[in-house]
Amino acid sequence: MEPISSLIAGYATGKLTEIAESMVRTHVIERWGRFRAKQFFDAFCGAIASEGTTELELQQLLDDLLSDDRRSQVLFDAYRSVCFTKSRSLGPRIIALLTAELVTRESVADDEEDAIFSAAEELSDAELAEFSAFALDHANRRNIDTDDTSTRHGSLSINMGEELIDSTWRRETDISLGPLNLATDIGSWALKLKRHGLISDDVREQQWDYQEDSERHIDEPGTMRQVTWWLYLHPSALRLAELTKQAS
Repeated sequence: MEPISSLIAGYATGKLTEIAESMVRTHVIERWGRFRAKQFFDAFCGAIASEGTTELELQQLLDDLLSDDRRSQVLFDAYRSVCFTKSRSLGPRIIALLTAELVTRESVADDEEDAIFSAAEELSDAELAEFSAFALDHANRRNIDTDDTSTRHGSLSINMGEELIDSTWRRETDISLGPLNLATDIGSWALKLKRHGLISDDVREQQWDYQEDSERHIDEPGTMRQVTWWLYLHPSALRLAELTKQAS
């Protein structure tokens, strides 16, 4: 027979587990779930309602929008994602804004929009803000309107650095010509967005020969190589950047 002391200890442990479970559910899961839900619904209602919309008008608008199974399913799927976002604020708001677009035009998410939903669910507030600032800065340099649907047909190419290598040079150290280390060279957000297909990267090389030219102080012929590292922000990434800006 098990000693009385072991039974008491087991009972006490079980009660402590129940208490801990109840407290975590109330003070952690429900608390932060409600917080994320509020961010979602605030952004969603703000997106579908115009300025000056009354409470009654908003209720009627919601009734009209969610009157069919397709749109109610879109909203349910979005709300389910919100419950698991790593981001406390931006992620739920981005999901809300994109959901409002889908519900308003009576459609379901395509592959690009599914990728945006996944990214908004996985990235933290800090990662989303850092990515958006990076993307919008480079888009502004190229005078690209990220909110213009015409920009969604092509990617934004960003030169992340280059290296010139002359066959006549003598180097004491090796040069790494491998791909970008996205997490280290750019940020943790880049690795996550690549995994979801919103961005990609590449290493390109050009090579050309040159001849001896005493007037230009070139003593012998050689070969020049130019290695360039590129980052591509696909249309879905530019759209996420714009949604993040709106959500902010």
